[in-house]
Amino acid sequence: MNRKQDRKLDHTAVALQKTIQMDRVLLELARFLPPHDRHLIEAILGHNQPVTSVARLLGRPRLAIQRRIGRLIRRMNTRRFQSAVRHLPGLTDSERAWAKDWALAGRSMRQLAALRRLSLHQVRRLLKALESKLARLDADGGRPSPGDPLDPDPDWGYLSSCSPSEKGGT
Repeated sequence: MNRKQDRKLDHTAVALQKTIQMDRVLLELARFLPPHDRHLIEAILGHNQPVTSVARLLGRPRLAIQRRIGRLIRRMNTRRFQSAVRHLPGLTDSERAWAKDWALAGRSMRQLAALRRLSLHQVRRLLKALESKLARLDADGGRPSPGDPLDPDPDWGYLSSCSPSEKGGT
């Protein structure tokens, strides 16, 4: 082989190595996704299942699965997701519930407002407080400030994990 081919092989090997490392990181982060999303990432990245077979098993179009995987990977690569994962143990129960629903599960403000039966303004205010706390934790190296609750009502945090009947629904 000549030098040009050697360099090309070296670049290919480096790219493959980076891909393998990225897959490992994504599989680690996938542990924090909701179960249905986690299983999808694990099937594609962890078990090397072709997207077409996964789509066939799920009865969904291949393109829909590809797009879903792309959205999940983009979400896991966001600062919000990674910061929430990093600081999840240091958050209060209420903050943890909000972080899971918002940053990890990817629910929108509107979805959270409907789920928690709050106004969009209240949700925006709470998420802004959570986002600033996560940014502060990132800046401080992860140490929470004393007396730093997200909201005064600890009951809001339980709503994401209870059934509709427990939330007052039917």
